[in-house]
Amino acid sequence: MQEKLTKFIDFVFDKLGGKFGSDTSFSDEAYYYEKETQIEITQAEIQYLEEKFFYDLFDPIGNVGLFKLSTSGKDIIDSYGSYSDYIESQNQGISNYQEVKELERKNLEFQNENLEYQKTLRARNEKISKLELRLKRFQLLEKWWWLIGILIFIAGFVLQVLLKLQF
Repeated sequence: MQEKLTKFIDFVFDKLGGKFGSDTSFSDEAYYYEKETQIEITQAEIQYLEEKFFYDLFDPIGNVGLFKLSTSGKDIIDSYGSYSDYIESQNQGISNYQEVKELERKNLEFQNENLEYQKTLRARNEKISKLELRLKRFQLLEKWWWLIGILIFIAGFVLQVLLKLQF
């Protein structure tokens, strides 16, 4: 229905031809539109158009249902060429906005993943540091094992001598 009404508004814009001072009514335009395109615009659709778009695109003339192109309607014709091009531009803007929101959401996800990765990386680095410290201790033992062995032997010998002296 929206596409049908957009095409009808395009038809009305074309009919007015950008003539800012021309006046017509939706009922007359619906009749001409049906004759030209074989697509009927019902009274309910005309009422919907009047409620949704009338004051944005058209200015009423008196109380007889006549209207003329409004300043914003003229601006749409001047800027976009047709109402359907204007709607397409608006939809593209919404699409771009949705893409930006989606990219922002993905960015947040990646930042969260990065934070989790950094936490695990820190934990692993701490574990590596502890293991390196233990390795250095073992390397010192390996390097000085002979001295430690000699000191233990001397300590054992001295202890044995001291124990014999006491008894």
